[in-house]
Amino acid sequence: MRQGLPGPLLGLLYCAAALAPLAAAAAFGPEALDEFWIELGSATGLTAGAMLLLQFLSSGRFESIAGRVGLDVTIGFHRFAAAAVLLAALLHPLAFAAAGAENPGSALARLWHLLAAPSLLTGTLALLTLLALLSLAWGRQRLALPYQIWRAGHGLLAALAVLLLADHALRHGSYLLSHPVTMSVGAALAMLALASLTEVWVLRAIRARHQGWRVEAVRPLAPKLWEVILRQRHGQPFHFEAGQFAWVVFGGRHPLNDNPFSIASAPAEWPDLRLVIREAGDMTGNVGALAPGTPAALDGPHGALTVQGRTADAILLVAGGVGIAPIIGILRSLAAKGEPRPVRVLVATRSTAEQVFHEETAGLAARLDLRAEHLVQAPPPAGAASPAFAGPLATLLRGLEPGRTLALLCGPAAMMEAVAGELERQGLPDANIRYERFDYGAPHDRHGRSMRRAFLLVLTGVACGALAFALRGLAGGAATG
Repeated sequence: MRQGLPGPLLGLLYCAAALAPLAAAAAFGPEALDEFWIELGSATGLTAGAMLLLQFLSSGRFESIAGRVGLDVTIGFHRFAAAAVLLAALLHPLAFAAAGAENPGSALARLWHLLAAPSLLTGTLALLTLLALLSLAWGRQRLALPYQIWRAGHGLLAALAVLLLADHALRHGSYLLSHPVTMSVGAALAMLALASLTEVWVLRAIRARHQGWRVEAVRPLAPKLWEVILRQRHGQPFHFEAGQFAWVVFGGRHPLNDNPFSIASAPAEWPDLRLVIREAGDMTGNVGALAPGTPAALDGPHGALTVQGRTADAILLVAGGVGIAPIIGILRSLAAKGEPRPVRVLVATRSTAEQVFHEETAGLAARLDLRAEHLVQAPPPAGAASPAFAGPLATLLRGLEPGRTLALLCGPAAMMEAVAGELERQGLPDANIRYERFDYGAPHDRHGRSMRRAFLLVLTGVACGALAFALRGLAGGAATG
Protein backbone atom coordinates (compact mmCIF):
# COMPACT_ATOMS: atom_id res chain seq x y z
CA MET A 1 0.00 0.00 0.00
CA ARG A 2 1.48 3.34 -1.03
CA GLN A 3 1.96 5.84 1.75
CA GLY A 4 2.30 9.61 1.52
CA LEU A 5 1.78 12.00 -1.34
CA PRO A 6 3.22 11.40 -4.82
CA GLY A 7 6.52 13.12 -5.53
CA PRO A 8 5.15 15.60 -8.12
CA LEU A 9 2.38 16.73 -5.76
CA LEU A 10 4.90 17.28 -2.99
CA GLY A 11 7.02 19.31 -5.42
CA LEU A 12 4.06 21.52 -6.30
CA LEU A 13 3.34 22.00 -2.61
CA TYR A 14 6.91 23.08 -1.93
CA CYS A 15 6.88 25.50 -4.90
CA ALA A 16 3.62 27.03 -3.66
CA ALA A 17 5.13 27.50 -0.21
CA ALA A 18 8.24 29.15 -1.68
CA LEU A 19 6.20 31.53 -3.86
CA ALA A 20 3.71 32.45 -1.13
CA PRO A 21 5.79 35.33 0.31
CA LEU A 22 6.34 36.89 -3.12
CA ALA A 23 2.68 36.66 -4.04
CA ALA A 24 1.65 38.04 -0.67
CA ALA A 25 4.13 40.93 -0.92
CA ALA A 26 2.61 41.94 -4.21
CA ALA A 27 -0.86 41.82 -2.69
CA PHE A 28 -0.23 43.38 0.75
CA GLY A 29 2.90 45.51 0.33
CA PRO A 30 6.42 45.49 1.83
CA GLU A 31 5.33 46.31 5.39
CA ALA A 32 3.23 43.19 5.56
CA LEU A 33 6.10 41.18 4.08
CA ASP A 34 8.42 42.36 6.88
CA GLU A 35 5.84 41.18 9.40
CA PHE A 36 5.73 37.86 7.56
CA TRP A 37 9.48 37.37 7.89
CA ILE A 38 9.37 38.18 11.61
CA GLU A 39 6.56 35.69 12.17
CA LEU A 40 8.35 33.09 10.05
CA GLY A 41 11.45 33.58 12.20
CA SER A 42 9.40 32.91 15.32
CA ALA A 43 7.66 29.91 13.71
CA THR A 44 10.89 28.27 12.57
CA GLY A 45 12.48 28.84 15.99
CA LEU A 46 9.55 27.21 17.78
CA THR A 47 9.52 24.38 15.25
CA ALA A 48 13.25 23.69 15.59
CA GLY A 49 13.03 23.66 19.37
CA ALA A 50 10.00 21.37 19.52
CA MET A 51 11.40 18.90 16.98
CA LEU A 52 14.79 18.83 18.72
CA LEU A 53 13.14 17.91 22.02
CA LEU A 54 11.09 15.19 20.31
CA GLN A 55 14.30 13.75 18.85
CA PHE A 56 15.19 12.43 22.32
CA LEU A 57 12.00 10.38 22.30
CA SER A 58 12.52 8.91 18.81
CA SER A 59 16.13 7.95 19.57
CA GLY A 60 15.47 6.37 22.97
CA ARG A 61 14.74 2.83 21.74
CA PHE A 62 11.33 2.81 23.41
CA GLU A 63 9.58 -0.42 22.52
CA SER A 64 6.13 1.14 22.97
CA ILE A 65 6.94 3.26 19.90
CA ALA A 66 9.45 1.25 17.87
CA GLY A 67 7.74 -2.08 18.53
CA ARG A 68 4.81 -1.07 16.36
CA VAL A 69 6.77 -0.17 13.23
CA GLY A 70 10.30 -1.45 13.84
CA LEU A 71 13.31 0.27 15.33
CA ASP A 72 14.79 0.81 11.87
CA VAL A 73 11.76 2.91 10.88
CA THR A 74 11.84 4.89 14.14
CA ILE A 75 15.57 5.67 13.90
CA GLY A 76 15.20 6.26 10.17
CA PHE A 77 12.65 8.95 10.88
CA HIS A 78 14.92 10.30 13.64
CA ARG A 79 17.70 10.80 11.09
CA PHE A 80 15.30 12.22 8.51
CA ALA A 81 13.84 14.66 11.02
CA ALA A 82 17.33 15.77 12.08
CA ALA A 83 17.77 17.41 8.68
CA ALA A 84 14.43 19.20 9.16
CA VAL A 85 15.56 20.44 12.61
CA LEU A 86 18.73 21.89 11.11
CA LEU A 87 16.82 23.48 8.23
CA ALA A 88 14.35 25.13 10.61
CA ALA A 89 17.22 26.33 12.82
CA LEU A 90 18.99 27.86 9.81
CA LEU A 91 15.80 29.54 8.58
CA HIS A 92 15.25 31.08 12.02
CA PRO A 93 17.99 33.79 11.80
CA LEU A 94 17.64 34.08 8.02
CA ALA A 95 13.99 35.07 8.34
CA PHE A 96 14.74 37.76 10.93
CA ALA A 97 17.58 39.04 8.76
CA ALA A 98 15.22 39.32 5.78
CA ALA A 99 12.79 41.55 7.72
CA GLY A 100 13.44 45.16 6.74
CA ALA A 101 16.26 44.28 4.36
CA GLU A 102 16.21 46.23 1.10
CA ASN A 103 18.36 43.76 -0.86
CA PRO A 104 20.29 40.51 -0.39
CA GLY A 105 23.42 42.41 0.61
CA SER A 106 21.69 44.22 3.46
CA ALA A 107 20.06 40.95 4.53
CA LEU A 108 23.48 39.28 4.80
CA ALA A 109 24.78 42.23 6.83
CA ARG A 110 21.81 41.96 9.19
CA LEU A 111 22.38 38.21 9.46
CA TRP A 112 26.01 38.72 10.47
CA HIS A 113 24.95 41.34 13.01
CA LEU A 114 22.42 38.91 14.52
CA LEU A 115 24.86 36.00 14.70
CA ALA A 116 27.61 38.15 16.23
CA ALA A 117 25.41 39.99 18.74
CA PRO A 118 26.55 39.23 22.33
CA SER A 119 22.95 39.10 23.52
CA LEU A 120 22.23 36.30 21.00
CA LEU A 121 25.39 34.32 21.76
CA THR A 122 23.64 31.19 23.08
CA GLY A 123 21.40 31.08 20.01
CA THR A 124 24.43 31.23 17.70
CA LEU A 125 26.21 28.57 19.75
CA ALA A 126 23.09 26.37 19.64
CA LEU A 127 23.08 26.60 15.83
CA LEU A 128 26.79 25.74 15.65
CA THR A 129 26.25 22.83 18.03
CA LEU A 130 23.47 21.49 15.81
CA LEU A 131 25.78 21.73 12.79
CA ALA A 132 28.48 19.81 14.69
CA LEU A 133 25.93 17.24 15.88
CA LEU A 134 24.65 16.44 12.42
CA SER A 135 28.13 16.51 10.90
CA LEU A 136 29.22 13.93 13.45
CA ALA A 137 26.16 11.77 12.73
CA TRP A 138 26.43 11.93 8.94
CA GLY A 139 30.21 11.65 8.84
CA ARG A 140 30.68 8.82 11.32
CA GLN A 141 31.57 6.20 8.72
CA ARG A 142 33.94 8.48 6.82
CA LEU A 143 35.64 9.51 10.04
CA ALA A 144 35.79 5.85 11.16
CA LEU A 145 34.81 6.84 14.68
CA PRO A 146 34.49 4.06 17.26
CA TYR A 147 30.91 3.48 18.27
CA GLN A 148 31.50 4.50 21.89
CA ILE A 149 33.08 7.85 20.96
CA TRP A 150 30.37 8.56 18.41
CA ARG A 151 27.53 7.77 20.81
CA ALA A 152 29.03 9.79 23.67
CA GLY A 153 29.66 12.75 21.39
CA HIS A 154 26.20 12.50 19.88
CA GLY A 155 24.51 12.50 23.28
CA LEU A 156 26.62 15.29 24.75
CA LEU A 157 26.20 17.56 21.72
CA ALA A 158 22.43 16.96 21.69
CA ALA A 159 22.15 17.83 25.39
CA LEU A 160 24.35 20.92 24.90
CA ALA A 161 22.22 22.07 21.96
CA VAL A 162 19.07 21.81 24.09
CA LEU A 163 20.61 23.76 26.99
CA LEU A 164 21.83 26.54 24.69
CA LEU A 165 18.51 26.65 22.88
CA ALA A 166 16.62 26.81 26.17
CA ASP A 167 18.70 29.78 27.32
CA HIS A 168 18.15 31.55 24.00
CA ALA A 169 14.41 30.87 24.04
CA LEU A 170 13.94 32.03 27.62
CA ARG A 171 15.80 35.27 26.87
CA HIS A 172 14.26 36.12 23.50
CA GLY A 173 11.27 33.85 22.86
CA SER A 174 8.43 36.35 22.90
CA TYR A 175 5.81 33.77 21.95
CA LEU A 176 7.21 31.21 24.36
CA LEU A 177 7.12 33.63 27.30
CA SER A 178 3.89 35.50 26.59
CA HIS A 179 1.52 32.71 25.54
CA PRO A 180 0.50 30.20 28.25
CA VAL A 181 -0.30 27.46 25.73
CA THR A 182 3.07 27.76 24.00
CA MET A 183 4.88 27.81 27.32
CA SER A 184 2.94 24.76 28.55
CA VAL A 185 3.72 22.79 25.38
CA GLY A 186 7.39 23.78 25.58
CA ALA A 187 7.60 22.75 29.23
CA ALA A 188 5.90 19.42 28.49
CA LEU A 189 8.31 18.67 25.63
CA ALA A 190 11.29 19.60 27.80
CA MET A 191 10.07 17.28 30.57
CA LEU A 192 9.55 14.51 28.00
CA ALA A 193 13.11 14.95 26.71
CA LEU A 194 14.48 14.96 30.28
CA ALA A 195 12.50 11.82 31.10
CA SER A 196 13.87 10.13 27.96
CA LEU A 197 17.45 10.99 28.92
CA THR A 198 16.90 9.76 32.46
CA GLU A 199 15.41 6.48 31.26
CA VAL A 200 18.13 5.79 28.65
CA TRP A 201 21.23 6.83 30.58
CA VAL A 202 20.29 6.25 34.24
CA LEU A 203 17.30 3.99 34.89
CA ARG A 204 18.21 1.32 32.34
CA ALA A 205 21.73 1.10 33.74
CA ILE A 206 20.32 0.71 37.26
CA ARG A 207 17.89 -2.01 36.19
CA ALA A 208 20.69 -3.81 34.36
CA ARG A 209 22.49 -4.39 37.67
CA HIS A 210 19.61 -6.54 38.86
CA GLN A 211 19.00 -8.63 35.72
CA GLY A 212 21.29 -11.49 36.70
CA TRP A 213 22.53 -12.42 33.20
CA ARG A 214 25.74 -14.43 32.88
CA VAL A 215 27.53 -16.00 29.93
CA GLU A 216 26.82 -19.74 30.12
CA ALA A 217 28.78 -20.92 27.08
CA VAL A 218 30.40 -19.73 23.85
CA ARG A 219 30.84 -22.03 20.88
CA PRO A 220 32.10 -21.47 17.32
CA LEU A 221 29.62 -21.93 14.49
CA ALA A 222 31.78 -20.89 11.52
CA PRO A 223 34.87 -18.74 10.94
CA LYS A 224 34.32 -15.51 12.91
CA LEU A 225 30.79 -16.61 13.80
CA TRP A 226 29.87 -17.54 17.38
CA GLU A 227 26.90 -18.67 19.40
CA VAL A 228 26.77 -17.10 22.87
CA ILE A 229 24.41 -18.67 25.39
CA LEU A 230 23.32 -16.45 28.28
CA ARG A 231 21.48 -17.56 31.39
CA GLN A 232 19.38 -15.33 33.64
CA ARG A 233 20.01 -16.40 37.22
CA HIS A 234 17.73 -13.90 38.97
CA GLY A 235 15.69 -10.77 38.34
CA GLN A 236 12.50 -10.11 36.42
CA PRO A 237 11.89 -12.73 33.69
CA PHE A 238 12.92 -11.58 30.23
CA HIS A 239 9.84 -11.78 28.00
CA PHE A 240 10.31 -11.59 24.24
CA GLU A 241 8.88 -12.81 20.96
CA ALA A 242 10.85 -14.97 18.54
CA GLY A 243 12.59 -12.77 15.99
CA GLN A 244 13.30 -9.83 18.29
CA PHE A 245 16.72 -8.52 19.32
CA ALA A 246 18.36 -6.89 22.31
CA TRP A 247 21.16 -4.40 22.96
CA VAL A 248 23.76 -6.30 24.96
CA VAL A 249 26.74 -5.29 27.10
CA PHE A 250 29.25 -7.94 28.16
CA GLY A 251 31.30 -7.37 31.29
CA GLY A 252 30.90 -3.62 31.76
CA ARG A 253 27.44 -2.21 32.13
CA HIS A 254 27.90 1.24 30.63
CA PRO A 255 25.35 1.91 27.88
CA LEU A 256 28.07 3.28 25.58
CA ASN A 257 29.32 -0.28 25.06
CA ASP A 258 26.09 -1.99 24.02
CA ASN A 259 25.52 -3.58 20.62
CA PRO A 260 22.36 -4.97 18.97
CA PHE A 261 22.22 -8.76 18.59
CA SER A 262 19.31 -10.84 17.32
CA ILE A 263 17.93 -13.51 19.65
CA ALA A 264 18.38 -17.01 18.21
CA SER A 265 16.33 -18.89 20.79
CA ALA A 266 12.63 -19.52 21.31
CA PRO A 267 10.88 -17.86 24.26
CA ALA A 268 10.30 -21.32 25.76
CA GLU A 269 14.08 -21.74 26.24
CA TRP A 270 14.23 -19.03 28.91
CA PRO A 271 16.10 -18.64 31.28
CA ASP A 272 18.64 -19.44 28.53
CA LEU A 273 19.03 -16.97 25.71
CA ARG A 274 20.99 -17.67 22.52
CA LEU A 275 22.77 -15.00 20.45
CA VAL A 276 24.58 -15.46 17.13
CA ILE A 277 27.39 -12.91 16.80
CA ARG A 278 29.75 -12.25 13.89
CA GLU A 279 33.13 -10.66 14.53
CA ALA A 280 32.80 -7.28 12.86
CA GLY A 281 35.00 -4.92 14.87
CA ASP A 282 34.57 -3.08 18.19
CA MET A 283 33.80 -5.50 21.04
CA THR A 284 32.65 -8.28 18.71
CA GLY A 285 36.30 -9.05 17.93
CA ASN A 286 36.66 -10.50 21.43
CA VAL A 287 33.39 -12.42 21.61
CA GLY A 288 35.13 -15.77 21.23
CA ALA A 289 37.18 -15.05 24.36
CA LEU A 290 34.18 -14.45 26.62
CA ALA A 291 34.54 -16.63 29.69
CA PRO A 292 31.62 -18.46 31.30
CA GLY A 293 30.30 -16.40 34.18
CA THR A 294 30.97 -13.07 32.48
CA PRO A 295 28.12 -10.71 33.43
CA ALA A 296 25.89 -9.31 30.72
CA ALA A 297 23.21 -6.63 30.61
CA LEU A 298 20.32 -6.50 28.15
CA ASP A 299 18.20 -3.63 26.89
CA GLY A 300 15.19 -5.09 25.17
CA PRO A 301 13.48 -6.79 23.66
CA HIS A 302 13.22 -4.71 20.51
CA GLY A 303 12.06 -5.31 16.99
CA ALA A 304 8.95 -6.15 14.98
CA LEU A 305 10.31 -9.08 12.93
CA THR A 306 7.80 -11.48 14.48
CA VAL A 307 5.04 -13.86 13.43
CA GLN A 308 2.77 -13.02 16.36
CA GLY A 309 -0.13 -10.74 15.55
CA ARG A 310 0.13 -11.14 11.77
CA THR A 311 -2.53 -12.89 9.71
CA ALA A 312 -1.27 -15.27 7.03
CA ASP A 313 -1.90 -18.74 5.65
CA ALA A 314 1.81 -19.53 5.17
CA ILE A 315 5.16 -18.27 6.47
CA LEU A 316 8.30 -17.65 4.42
CA LEU A 317 11.56 -17.06 6.30
CA VAL A 318 14.65 -15.75 4.49
CA ALA A 319 18.05 -15.53 6.17
CA GLY A 320 21.32 -14.15 4.86
CA GLY A 321 24.58 -14.74 6.74
CA VAL A 322 24.30 -13.83 10.42
CA GLY A 323 20.64 -13.06 9.70
CA ILE A 324 20.04 -16.72 10.48
CA ALA A 325 19.86 -15.73 14.18
CA PRO A 326 16.26 -14.47 14.34
CA ILE A 327 15.16 -16.94 11.65
CA ILE A 328 16.32 -19.99 13.60
CA GLY A 329 14.73 -18.47 16.71
CA ILE A 330 11.42 -18.17 14.88
CA LEU A 331 11.73 -21.73 13.57
CA ARG A 332 12.43 -23.07 17.06
CA SER A 333 9.44 -21.19 18.42
CA LEU A 334 7.11 -22.40 15.65
CA ALA A 335 8.20 -26.00 16.27
CA ALA A 336 7.71 -25.65 20.03
CA LYS A 337 4.17 -24.39 19.46
CA GLY A 338 3.31 -27.01 16.84
CA GLU A 339 2.68 -24.52 14.04
CA PRO A 340 0.26 -26.13 11.53
CA ARG A 341 0.75 -23.67 8.65
CA PRO A 342 3.26 -24.28 5.84
CA VAL A 343 6.69 -22.87 6.68
CA ARG A 344 9.26 -22.23 3.96
CA VAL A 345 12.90 -21.26 4.59
CA LEU A 346 15.63 -19.84 2.35
CA VAL A 347 19.15 -19.56 3.79
CA ALA A 348 21.66 -17.62 1.66
CA THR A 349 25.32 -17.37 2.64
CA ARG A 350 28.63 -16.38 1.06
CA SER A 351 30.12 -19.86 1.63
CA THR A 352 29.04 -23.36 2.58
CA ALA A 353 30.92 -22.98 5.89
CA GLU A 354 28.40 -20.32 6.92
CA GLN A 355 25.42 -22.65 6.42
CA VAL A 356 25.02 -23.11 10.17
CA PHE A 357 21.99 -24.81 11.76
CA HIS A 358 21.57 -26.80 8.53
CA GLU A 359 21.04 -30.11 10.33
CA GLU A 360 18.76 -28.58 12.93
CA THR A 361 16.60 -26.99 10.22
CA ALA A 362 16.30 -30.35 8.47
CA GLY A 363 15.36 -32.01 11.76
CA LEU A 364 12.56 -29.52 12.38
CA ALA A 365 10.83 -30.83 9.25
CA ALA A 366 9.58 -33.70 11.40
CA ARG A 367 7.63 -31.25 13.54
CA LEU A 368 6.58 -28.69 10.91
CA ASP A 369 5.23 -28.53 7.37
CA LEU A 370 8.69 -27.30 6.42
CA ARG A 371 10.67 -27.02 3.19
CA ALA A 372 14.04 -25.32 3.03
CA GLU A 373 16.36 -24.11 0.26
CA HIS A 374 20.05 -23.33 0.81
CA LEU A 375 21.87 -20.93 -1.48
CA VAL A 376 25.54 -19.93 -1.58
CA GLN A 377 25.51 -16.46 -3.10
CA ALA A 378 27.33 -13.18 -2.43
CA PRO A 379 24.91 -10.31 -1.61
CA PRO A 380 24.13 -8.18 -4.66
CA PRO A 381 25.17 -4.50 -4.77
CA ALA A 382 22.77 -2.05 -3.10
CA GLY A 383 19.71 -1.43 -5.26
CA ALA A 384 20.56 -4.21 -7.73
CA ALA A 385 18.38 -7.17 -8.56
CA SER A 386 19.77 -10.68 -8.14
CA PRO A 387 18.40 -13.43 -10.40
CA ALA A 388 19.91 -16.02 -8.03
CA PHE A 389 17.00 -15.55 -5.62
CA ALA A 390 14.24 -15.90 -8.20
CA GLY A 391 14.44 -19.69 -8.64
CA PRO A 392 14.65 -20.72 -4.97
CA LEU A 393 11.87 -18.30 -4.00
CA ALA A 394 9.61 -19.55 -6.79
CA THR A 395 10.24 -23.13 -5.64
CA LEU A 396 9.39 -22.31 -2.04
CA LEU A 397 6.25 -20.38 -2.98
CA ARG A 398 4.91 -23.14 -5.21
CA GLY A 399 1.50 -24.24 -3.96
CA LEU A 400 1.12 -21.21 -1.66
CA GLU A 401 -1.14 -18.20 -2.13
CA PRO A 402 1.29 -15.23 -2.40
CA GLY A 403 -1.30 -12.75 -1.19
CA ARG A 404 -1.75 -14.80 2.02
CA THR A 405 1.95 -15.48 2.69
CA LEU A 406 3.94 -13.63 5.35
CA ALA A 407 7.63 -13.14 4.53
CA LEU A 408 10.18 -12.29 7.24
CA LEU A 409 13.69 -11.40 6.02
CA CYS A 410 16.96 -10.84 7.87
CA GLY A 411 20.42 -10.41 6.40
CA PRO A 412 22.62 -7.88 4.60
CA ALA A 413 20.70 -4.80 3.48
CA ALA A 414 21.35 -5.37 -0.22
CA MET A 415 20.15 -8.96 0.01
CA MET A 416 16.94 -8.03 1.83
CA GLU A 417 16.15 -5.35 -0.74
CA ALA A 418 16.79 -7.76 -3.61
CA VAL A 419 14.66 -10.49 -2.03
CA ALA A 420 11.87 -8.04 -1.21
CA GLY A 421 11.81 -6.87 -4.82
CA GLU A 422 11.70 -10.43 -6.11
CA LEU A 423 8.88 -11.35 -3.70
CA GLU A 424 6.88 -8.38 -4.95
CA ARG A 425 7.36 -9.57 -8.52
CA GLN A 426 6.14 -13.03 -7.47
CA GLY A 427 2.93 -11.59 -6.03
CA LEU A 428 3.51 -10.89 -2.35
CA PRO A 429 2.00 -7.57 -1.27
CA ASP A 430 4.35 -5.05 0.29
CA ALA A 431 2.46 -5.22 3.60
CA ASN A 432 3.32 -8.95 3.89
CA ILE A 433 7.10 -8.44 3.55
CA ARG A 434 8.81 -7.52 6.80
CA TYR A 435 12.45 -6.85 7.53
CA GLU A 436 14.51 -4.66 9.81
CA ARG A 437 17.86 -3.00 9.21
CA PHE A 438 20.53 -2.15 11.75
CA ASP A 439 22.10 0.53 9.51
CA TYR A 440 18.91 2.62 9.78
CA GLY A 441 19.04 4.01 6.28
CA ALA A 442 15.89 3.90 4.16
CA PRO A 443 16.18 0.99 1.69
CA HIS A 444 16.04 1.47 -2.07
CA ASP A 445 13.07 -0.80 -2.73
CA ARG A 446 9.39 0.13 -2.78
CA HIS A 447 9.18 -0.19 0.99
CA GLY A 448 11.97 2.35 1.37
CA ARG A 449 10.40 4.76 -1.08
CA SER A 450 7.13 4.43 0.78
CA MET A 451 8.92 5.18 4.05
CA ARG A 452 10.49 8.31 2.60
CA ARG A 453 7.15 9.51 1.26
CA ALA A 454 5.59 9.00 4.69
CA PHE A 455 8.43 10.90 6.36
CA LEU A 456 8.12 13.71 3.82
CA LEU A 457 4.38 13.91 4.36
CA VAL A 458 4.83 14.33 8.12
CA LEU A 459 7.50 16.99 7.71
CA THR A 460 5.48 18.74 5.01
CA GLY A 461 2.63 19.04 7.49
CA VAL A 462 5.03 20.60 9.99
CA ALA A 463 6.31 23.03 7.34
CA CYS A 464 2.77 23.99 6.35
CA GLY A 465 1.95 24.69 9.98
CA ALA A 466 4.97 27.01 10.29
CA LEU A 467 4.04 28.76 7.04
CA ALA A 468 0.43 29.22 8.16
CA PHE A 469 1.71 30.70 11.43
CA ALA A 470 3.87 33.16 9.47
CA LEU A 471 1.04 34.14 7.11
CA ARG A 472 -0.72 35.61 10.11
CA GLY A 473 1.91 38.32 9.89
CA LEU A 474 0.81 39.20 6.37
CA ALA A 475 -2.77 39.52 7.44
CA GLY A 476 -1.77 41.61 10.45
CA GLY A 477 0.49 43.85 8.41
CA ALA A 478 -2.19 44.37 5.78
CA ALA A 479 -4.80 45.25 8.42
CA THR A 480 -2.60 47.92 10.00
CA GLY A 481 -1.18 49.22 6.73
